[in-house]
Amino acid sequence: MNENTLGYLDNETTNFEKYRKRLQRRGINLLCKNGKPTMQDVVDWLVENEIKCFMVDYKLEPQFSYQGTDLLFYIKSALPDLPCIILTNYKSDSLTDNLVEEFVVFDRHTMDSTGEDFDKFIDTLKRTLKIFDKRIQKRIEYYEELLSKHNSENITVFENEEFLKNYSLLRSYGVVDDIPSELLTSKVEKSLDSLLEELDEVLDSVEEK
Repeated sequence: MNENTLGYLDNETTNFEKYRKRLQRRGINLLCKNGKPTMQDVVDWLVENEIKCFMVDYKLEPQFSYQGTDLLFYIKSALPDLPCIILTNYKSDSLTDNLVEEFVVFDRHTMDSTGEDFDKFIDTLKRTLKIFDKRIQKRIEYYEELLSKHNSENITVFENEEFLKNYSLLRSYGVVDDIPSELLTSKVEKSLDSLLEELDEVLDSVEEK
């Protein structure tokens, strides 16, 4: 994940090539999601292309069945470390949904601006891309801490849930090695399974009598 890759989704793609070239000159690789993807399709695309920041237009309807803020809410549930940006012609409209913070909303005309305004926007994008790298590194460190506890069978139920969640997320990004499925079961779960098996045997014996 060394490339500064920014994802982009808009219901109007005629300006994409112009935006791509402008950002490329500033060291940012812009990828556009084409077609009419479902929200899960977008999440899969973000992971597959190792995108570090996602930018979406607020007004996606009627071409899409959802608005930009709906998509961002969905993405943050699946990929909590991914920074996202809303572009809109009407900043106040995107805030009335109460699904995104004001600081992640930008006037879409910024993409066509020049001079200081565009320079500031580029600086914001580059800082945002670095945020993703930092968040992923923190998540890896937390995962490794939980992995150590898991391997030593000194992990709580809550920590095991966190371990599995972090493993699944980091594995999708390809930044951790695969773990055999049998090793993903905690000591607590194994004990519970064993108790349930014993209970089944007792119930079976009672029914036979």
